[in-house]
Amino acid sequence: MSTGGTGGTPQARDCKLPSGYLPPGGGQGTPAASDAPTHSAPTPPIPADQAASGQMQVVESLKAAAEALQRRLTAQEQTNESLARANDKLVDDVEALRKVDSHEEERRVAKSRRQSGDKTKDV
Repeated sequence: MSTGGTGGTPQARDCKLPSGYLPPGGGQGTPAASDAPTHSAPTPPIPADQAASGQMQVVESLKAAAEALQRRLTAQEQTNESLARANDKLVDDVEALRKVDSHEEERRVAKSRRQSGDKTKDV
């Protein structure tokens, strides 16, 4: 095998490594100028006014989202208060019905005792 002749790979003749080649050990070290992409143009910086405009749009969007969440929270709190009042009324109504039912039961018991007392007197 000859190293300086016409045989071998072009990279070996030119003493350049193929693009994307990583040496053993992960390719740590100082990158060579030839490692930089050659076909891509540098990205132009974004003008300050465009960046500020984009940031303002993000800020406005976040403000709108926060306001929408605040409205939803307020509506939810109002709903919770309304449900709490309805629940309190329902509990009061149930207690009132229990009292009525208790009084009716006491009247039935008293009537039943009177009737059974009357029958025992007749016998």
